[in-house]
Amino acid sequence: MNDWLHSFAYRIDFSWWFLGAAVLLLTVMALGAISYQLLRTSRINPAVVLKEE
Repeated sequence: MNDWLHSFAYRIDFSWWFLGAAVLLLTVMALGAISYQLLRTSRINPAVVLKEE
């Protein structure tokens, strides 16, 4: 990866933590979205939902 990046005129140093930070950020975002949906769904009364359908 570093050899490929060195061929560009404008380049940055590619470190392992770039990939680690991206994976961590995506994991936190996914867990946040899943937690939000889980909490929202768990607060719904099933009897009200069945009456509306």
